[in-house]
Amino acid sequence: MSRLNELNPAPKREQLLERTPALHKRVLSEITTKVSYTLGSGAREFLSDLGLTDSQIKISVDTDESFEAILGEPHRIEKLLLDETLSELSESANSDDHALLFQIIEQCCHPLRHGGYEWKAEETAGMFNTVLEYDGLMLVFSDGNSAPAMQLTKDGPKPSKARPSDRLYFTHRTGKVTYKGKSFDTSSKRTKEYALLTYMSESRDFDVDADEIIEHTSTTEELDMKAPFKDAKDVYNTLSRIKRKLGAKNNEYFPIEYTKNIFTWRKD
Repeated sequence: MSRLNELNPAPKREQLLERTPALHKRVLSEITTKVSYTLGSGAREFLSDLGLTDSQIKISVDTDESFEAILGEPHRIEKLLLDETLSELSESANSDDHALLFQIIEQCCHPLRHGGYEWKAEETAGMFNTVLEYDGLMLVFSDGNSAPAMQLTKDGPKPSKARPSDRLYFTHRTGKVTYKGKSFDTSSKRTKEYALLTYMSESRDFDVDADEIIEHTSTTEELDMKAPFKDAKDVYNTLSRIKRKLGAKNNEYFPIEYTKNIFTWRKD
């Protein structure tokens, strides 16, 4: 497996823990959403297993909304719990709390949280890095370690600017796909790349399960595929080929995101 490249020698842990807040609010908000998505259900159990006490695992509801109103929405409860808990850890002046926050993010990328598949863990770390880089941070896998460690990037925080040049363009009629000035033709043989981009372009900003993609491409005559997707890994490998042909690196932002067998083409 291709590991995430190490940008610089690992700094002393104290350099990370002295930051207050540990993560800026906008970065933390995005990270919390990704943590929630990665964990699914069981956030409280996950936090407890990492050593957080009941007093550290918090949840509250706005005064204009009763707690009973969200009891039937377990996913929303989990998200509220993570929102408040991670915010408290980040804003704390205690370096031990910052260490717990970073450990939560690191453990979300442990292969054992992804069925033991290291390639899934690396892809998840790449998803987190697209946000962490705006705080001058990056998750890095080192030889001998199953989970990545948080490190400072060589160049510091990335400016928070819009990325109009990062748009992914796909023309269904011609099968041409373009990204950052690079392009290639996917349609000459009705390839898997063409099938994936066709389906994803019709489902922009929606989370699409790999099974949906497999079922759709195996039953759509228009695609005329000689060999439909075999499984989720086949779909993932197809996305990897698209990114590679367009010059996109695994640990960099790309409009089509993947985690836990879910594919999403983000709106521009």
